[in-house]
Amino acid sequence: MGFAQLLLLGPQLLVTTFLPWYLWQRPIGIIKLYWSYAIAFDEILSIPFLMRTWIAPWKAIADEYPSNLMKFSELSQTLALNTLSRCIGFLFRTCAIAIGLAIQIILLVGFSLYFLSWIFYPVAIVLWLYDPVTLIAAVSWFFSMISTYLTYMYDLAINKIAWIF
Repeated sequence: MGFAQLLLLGPQLLVTTFLPWYLWQRPIGIIKLYWSYAIAFDEILSIPFLMRTWIAPWKAIADEYPSNLMKFSELSQTLALNTLSRCIGFLFRTCAIAIGLAIQIILLVGFSLYFLSWIFYPVAIVLWLYDPVTLIAAVSWFFSMISTYLTYMYDLAINKIAWIF
């Protein structure tokens, strides 16, 4: 195959092979990869299960209440143990849920940045070839928007945590 044939074959390969891969197959692959990581972290941390059992006793450590409720010392001892066990379970599960949600949010932000970078990379190259200053301005605007969004999310999370306690 000669050089001239390769030059004639280039546009055909670009349209039939590269563009469908770049614009369709790889973005779907990125979304599937994110989904598999999100499901894996959800199975590891089990946030729905932790939320269902949020105030359950820790490690199922609980006493049965005495049949004779007139024995105040046994009743108060059982109540104290069960309450303490539920409080410890609540604290541990709250920490685990917060860590799990933070991991999911970091994963979502990371894959969103990756996906957007993948989609807008050709636009960035064209801007850079056309006017490098425009590309620098666009990139700085993009990162300032991300910084503003992350600051907003951080403030929102802090306010939610402050509201809980």
